[in-house]
Amino acid sequence: MLWTALQPRGSISSRRDGGEHGSGNHDRVGHREVGLSGSRCRPERHSRGPAAGSASATPSVLRQAAGLIGIEACATAHHWARELIKLGHQVRLMPPSYVKPYVKRQKNDAADAEAICEAVTRPTMRFVEVKSVDQQGILVLHRVRLMLMRQRVQLSNAIRGHMAEFGLAAPIGREGLGALIRLIADKDERVPAEAQMCLGRLAAQLALINDQILETDRRIRTNARATEIGRRLMGVPGVGPLLASALVAAIPDPIPCSLPQLVVRLR
Repeated sequence: MLWTALQPRGSISSRRDGGEHGSGNHDRVGHREVGLSGSRCRPERHSRGPAAGSASATPSVLRQAAGLIGIEACATAHHWARELIKLGHQVRLMPPSYVKPYVKRQKNDAADAEAICEAVTRPTMRFVEVKSVDQQGILVLHRVRLMLMRQRVQLSNAIRGHMAEFGLAAPIGREGLGALIRLIADKDERVPAEAQMCLGRLAAQLALINDQILETDRRIRTNARATEIGRRLMGVPGVGPLLASALVAAIPDPIPCSLPQLVVRLR
């Protein structure tokens, strides 16, 4: 996590990045530039000026008057946006690709902070709505489900490929894969003992992942039916619980967004 803040004329711009190089603290006429960084969510102040020293990120923001804060919408952005909103600041999240054109010189923390500060004041800038904790929790469900689906395909292909090396092929589909798994469970003599042991582990992992996918789908369906917007979206032909849940979680406020507003009105 890396913050770089630039405060011209009362506004504040913040940025976090995965890098390890921090910018320092030094005052200039008309500008106050502050660099905050930290690893593993333990912020500390980097030294490059007379004000350097160990400090926490949040207390330094507490000393700032409430104002506008621009943040690149990257990892941990929504968490810090919520924390800064609690302190009375107005927070605007921006996609990093929209901020990049405002970088005027070589890429460093100070230049990025200046670019964020410039971008957040543009009248045509498009912002990302700050997501709630519950919305991010539902998005984790969807991302974990996607990861489990990929792992299931990977395990299925591995079982098919290894069994084919011993002349045991099966038709495409779950039934064909199930036939191979039954051969593994029955310890078919055409498969060597070492391979049977390894393939048995793959089959056990596949069964576990199938159960986890079913449980994840159940929770997604429950969350989709728990909100009014989710229920209205599911009333649209072709929109099921998975899509409805993803839309509710990914779009905090559907009113300014044309697509969800159109879908809801179609009902």
